[in-house]
Amino acid sequence: MTVRSISMAGVLRRSTFASLALALTLGMSGAAWAAHAPVASDAVGRAELPYVLSVQGAGGSSTVAVTLPDSATPIVFDGTVRSTFTYDGTIIVTINGRRIAQVPARTGGPVHAVANADDVDRGLAIIGMYVQLDPHADCFVDNTSTATLANASLTYSHPVTPPTTIGTFLSPGLSKLTVQVGTKAGEAEQQAALDAVAALVHLYPVPTVVKLLVSDTAPKDDFLNRTVVVQATDEEGPVGSASPSSTSTPLGGTLEVRADGALYLTGAPSALAGTAFALADPALSLFEGKRLDHVAGTPDWAPATGKTSLADLGAPTISMSGVGKLQSVIAIDQPAFGQSLSEVQVSLSGVITPLPEGGAGRVDFLWNGTLIDSIGMSSDTALNAQLAISSEQLNRNNQLTIELSYVPPSGQCTPQPLAARLDFDAKQSFVTPTAGDSVPPGFERFPQVLGASVPIALGSAGNPASLLQQAGDLIAGLQSSTTEQLAVNLMSTAQFQSAGVSGLLVGASAVETDTLGAPLTINDLISVGDPAPRFTAALPGPLALAQAFFNDKRDVAILGPIPTDALSVAGKAALQLNEQFANQIAAGPGRWTQLTGQVVSMGATGQLQEIALPAAPDSSTSGRSFLIVGLIATAFLIIGLVVWSRTKPQEPAPELPGSSTTS
Repeated sequence: MTVRSISMAGVLRRSTFASLALALTLGMSGAAWAAHAPVASDAVGRAELPYVLSVQGAGGSSTVAVTLPDSATPIVFDGTVRSTFTYDGTIIVTINGRRIAQVPARTGGPVHAVANADDVDRGLAIIGMYVQLDPHADCFVDNTSTATLANASLTYSHPVTPPTTIGTFLSPGLSKLTVQVGTKAGEAEQQAALDAVAALVHLYPVPTVVKLLVSDTAPKDDFLNRTVVVQATDEEGPVGSASPSSTSTPLGGTLEVRADGALYLTGAPSALAGTAFALADPALSLFEGKRLDHVAGTPDWAPATGKTSLADLGAPTISMSGVGKLQSVIAIDQPAFGQSLSEVQVSLSGVITPLPEGGAGRVDFLWNGTLIDSIGMSSDTALNAQLAISSEQLNRNNQLTIELSYVPPSGQCTPQPLAARLDFDAKQSFVTPTAGDSVPPGFERFPQVLGASVPIALGSAGNPASLLQQAGDLIAGLQSSTTEQLAVNLMSTAQFQSAGVSGLLVGASAVETDTLGAPLTINDLISVGDPAPRFTAALPGPLALAQAFFNDKRDVAILGPIPTDALSVAGKAALQLNEQFANQIAAGPGRWTQLTGQVVSMGATGQLQEIALPAAPDSSTSGRSFLIVGLIATAFLIIGLVVWSRTKPQEPAPELPGSSTTS
C-alpha cells in the first residue's frame, strides 16, 4: 500500500513533503440538503481539491487539505472514485477523520455526502481516502492497483458582502486575486505590482489564481474574487489623480480596505515594493482593522542551505506498519534550496521491527522511480541508509520513495499476522546538497537558477499593458513552483540584454530573440539549430512561442509571438495567443511545471506543444549530416504543428501534463 502525507502548502509553507491527493464526494438526501442549505443572505461556492487524491495497494491511504474562505460553511462533498482493484473490499472517504462514504473496491462509484461546520478546522477540511480489502492469503494482493477520487469538490456557503478588514481580505481559500495598476503606472508601481503577484502566490496555495490587471476601471469585487490596487502617492495624493489620499514615507506604504471592498496598496514610489513584499506575511490575516500605515517587509527567502533535515524541508516522521508492500514518498526539489544542484546526499536514520525467524522482508529506496539501494530486514532494529544522488539522477522536482516489503513466517496473510513497522525520524534524517548544474538547459532550470531575484523585461512585440499582464502571469507561474518568496527586478530590454544575468523576457521580437541567442530565431523564415549551419523554413503562424536556453553564461526564458508584426491579421492573432499562453502558465494545471524542454508553442487550438530540438553536432561529417536531418525533421514538425493548429476543429483541450500531481 502507499501512505501519503497531507499537502500543507500555504499552511505549513515549507512543506515539500510529497503529498498525492485527490478529491472525494459525499452523499445526502434532499431533506439533509434542506437542513444544511445556506440562508438567503449567503451565496454558494465550490472548492476543488488542489491535487489529485490517489491511493495504491491494499490498505493504501492518502489525504489532501482543502482550504475554505473565512466565514464559509461546508454543505456537501461530491466526487467519483475510480478504481482498478480486482479483489473485494471497500474504499472509504473521510473528512477530518469522519467517514462520509464508502464504495466497492472493485468498481468504485459516486460519493455524495453532507458536510458540516465541524468538518473544518481553522479553515481546513482534510479529505482522506483509504482502501480496506477483504483478508487474503496473498500478502501482495492488488499491490499495483490504484483508486483515484475524480471531479471532487466541496460546496460551501459564504457571505455575499466583500471584506471590510485587512485580515478578512487576506484570509485563505479565495478563488481569485487580482493585482491592479493604472494604465499610466510608473516603473515603481509596475515593479510593486509584480512583487505583489509573487507575494500573493507565495501566500495562497493552489487552486487560488493570482492575476495582474492594467486598468483604470474601479474594482468590482465580491467575496471570492478580490483586488489589490497598487498606487504611488505624492504629497497631494495618487499620482495623476486630484483626489487627496494619505501620505506615507519610504519606510513603508499603507494598506487600506476601502468601501469598494478592494485593498489599496499606496505609498511613495520607493516604499511600494517593501509593502508589496509584506503581503506574503500570514500575520496580516490576523489584523481586524481597515488600515495599516508604514507597512514594509522583505521577501520570505530562506532556502535550505548545507545539511538540512527532512523536518526542515517540511516532511513529518515517516512511519509505515503492515504486511505486504507499503510506500512513503518524499519530495526533494531543487527550488527549495534556492539554487541549482549538481548532486545530493540523503542520510536516513530509522528503526524497524526485527525480522522473525522464517519471515522475509526488505526496504527499497527508489529515486524518481529507479531503485538506488535496498536493505534486507534482519534481527537488527536500527536501519540507516546513505544515498548518493548524482547529477544524472537529479531533476528539478524529485521523489524519494521508501518501500517496505514484508511477508510473515507463515508466508500467508490470513489470518492477520503481526505487522512489521518502519519509522524514519525526519529530524535526524538529512539532505546535503552540492551547488552546480544537473538539469540540462530549458524550463526545468527555473526558478532555482535565478536565486532570490527574478530579472524580467518587457520586449517590443506587443503593447506595454498586455506585456505587463503577461509578465505577471509568468511571475505567478514561476512563484508557484517554489516555496521561497521571489523578488522581481523589472528592467528595460536594453538593460536586460547588457546585464548578462539569468531572467525572463516577455514579448520577444525577432531581433530580441536573435540577439539573446535563442534556439529558434524568427525573421521571415524560422531558423533552427545552433551553432551554424542552421536550417530555415517558412513559418506562417500564428503561434506563441516560449523558449528557455543557456547562452553567454546565463539562462534565459522568453515568450514571444510569431509573426511579430502586430499590424497583420496573423500578428494580431499571435499576440492573443501570447496572452493565452501566459495565462496558461499562471492558472493552468501544473502552471510553470507544464513547460518542458527548451521550446514550447501554442497554436490556434490553445494546446501547449513541446518542440524537440536536435542534439548539438559533433565534429565529424556524419555528425553534421545527422544534425541536418534532425533540423529538417524539426522544421517539418513545426510546420506540421502550424497546419494542424489552423485546420483542426476546435474542441476542448485534453488534460495537460502536470494537471495530476503526485508526490
